[in-house]
Amino acid sequence: MNKFFAPGTEFSLIEKMFGDDRFRRDGRGLGDDTFLFEPKPGVLWAVTSDASSEGVHYRLDWATPEKALRKALLANLSDINAMGGRSRHAFLNLGERSEWESVTFEKLGAVLRELEKERRFEVSGGDTIRTTDTSF
Repeated sequence: MNKFFAPGTEFSLIEKMFGDDRFRRDGRGLGDDTFLFEPKPGVLWAVTSDASSEGVHYRLDWATPEKALRKALLANLSDINAMGGRSRHAFLNLGERSEWESVTFEKLGAVLRELEKERRFEVSGGDTIRTTDTSF
């Protein structure tokens, strides 16, 4: 239960925000994590966005930034797989700590390149922001 936003599951939160008429559990409407988009008949794309936040999904006193990034990206790839799809592109939003040194970014880049090769997808864009707690 999400005590900060609304009672119940993520699905009930989405229903409260947008109403029942736009909410669908089959992946083709507004739902949780992954959206199925049909750009033309017979072609189906799965698009996902799943956030991972320090202190909620991981702790940097237990894991390195590289391990947290790997976990976050694998969660997104898993959401696509759960809908029967295969990931081809990923867009990464990185909330970075201001005290991180260049070696941290080099290690994060190594993780991204390793995952691209291992899972056969490409990081195609995203955004970075400075923050007190990391997020992916």
